[in-house]
Amino acid sequence: MGGIIGAFVIAYFLIPIFYSTNTLTIYGYLEGRFGVRVRILAGISFLFGRLFASGARLFAAALGASLLIHGGSYPNFEELSLIILVLGIVGTAYTLFGGIRAVIWTDVLQFSIVLATIVISIGFLLHEIPLSFSEIFSRLASSSGIHEGTSKLTVIHNEWNLSSPYTLLTGTFAIVFLNIASYGVDHDLVQRMLTCKSAWKGGFSLVSSIFISVFVVALFMSIGLLLYLFNQPDVMGDKAAQFVHSELVYPQFLISYLPAGLSGLAIAGLFAVCMGSLDSAINAMASSAVADVWRPIKNEFFGSKEAEMQESLKSGRVGVAIAGGALMLFAILAAFTYDPKNSTLLGFALGVMTYAYSGLLGVFLSGIFTKRGNTKSAILALIVGPIVVLLLQPAFLPKWLDIQIAWPWWMVFGTTVSFITCTTGSPVAQESKELFA
Repeated sequence: MGGIIGAFVIAYFLIPIFYSTNTLTIYGYLEGRFGVRVRILAGISFLFGRLFASGARLFAAALGASLLIHGGSYPNFEELSLIILVLGIVGTAYTLFGGIRAVIWTDVLQFSIVLATIVISIGFLLHEIPLSFSEIFSRLASSSGIHEGTSKLTVIHNEWNLSSPYTLLTGTFAIVFLNIASYGVDHDLVQRMLTCKSAWKGGFSLVSSIFISVFVVALFMSIGLLLYLFNQPDVMGDKAAQFVHSELVYPQFLISYLPAGLSGLAIAGLFAVCMGSLDSAINAMASSAVADVWRPIKNEFFGSKEAEMQESLKSGRVGVAIAGGALMLFAILAAFTYDPKNSTLLGFALGVMTYAYSGLLGVFLSGIFTKRGNTKSAILALIVGPIVVLLLQPAFLPKWLDIQIAWPWWMVFGTTVSFITCTTGSPVAQESKELFA
């Protein structure tokens, strides 16, 4: 629900503004609204946030790939690092030579492979599990879910607290903030919509993709439910699966239980998922590094004029190489520090996004929906947002509060404080005249 609401907000308010701004990245809008220094800091915030999020995803993909290669055994640091380097170099190479066009068409092919993988997995599990459809539903309905008093088939968990990330309250309110940030102020995803011929088509592509993603997520959840039954000895008898790593059940299933031919296609689908997120991140980071950081700093502080086309192309290629290298280094760092006993891949990959997003979203919302704010207040807002998110971590919350705030709510508090901070600044007359006349 939150994703759908967020998509309509972005399609109606944000995308038309980005099209009218006509800049290489979406952070060009902030230059016209708050000044070039805000654009530079916004670009840096995006680069750090995308480095954390995509680096974590590259690590997670390498971890799954390593399990496939090594037959399900948990990899050591050296093995993970080698796979990270291979995946990173391949992703960087075809992004370097193909640009955003290669990213989009590669994503189309990869999505087709992923969809085929899902269908194959569901078909195999339904064939292997010795239960009828009604028996499967009955068994899942009687099995306990992640929340007390719920079953595996519980869709809506109506618990009114901030400690759980999977409740109706979180899904209809907190997730809206996260989705608007992910699809509206993250150039990694917005760059796809900006390739459409008009703002209307860009917005339509976003909304339709959200509905498609709901369908795909439902398919993946179906696989998870079927794998739960596939792992039950009282259902499968001697054929019950023996999954070693709870977070990596699906890769273990692909390598150990699917027939050889189907397993190969499924493994290709898994690699497609990882490469699809990597190539677009590299392209977006390179674009932002050049357009939002390097060129503005060069022009603002060194008095250089706009680069020629040839120099621009060269800078873009260098940016792609640097972005790819940075993602590989961060993924290797994640492999070195990751502890499977104390964190989950989902929380690790998604939680870090909120640090950069909270400040960016607060400033964008202030710039779009109000006439207030200036360079100083916008810069302060970009700094305050991540600080608020940091202070909401369990290690920083006072013990006497005896509460835990789930990661989707970090965005709510961080964005709110960032928005208020930005709007405390008085508007500059020149800026207000240009944008709101």
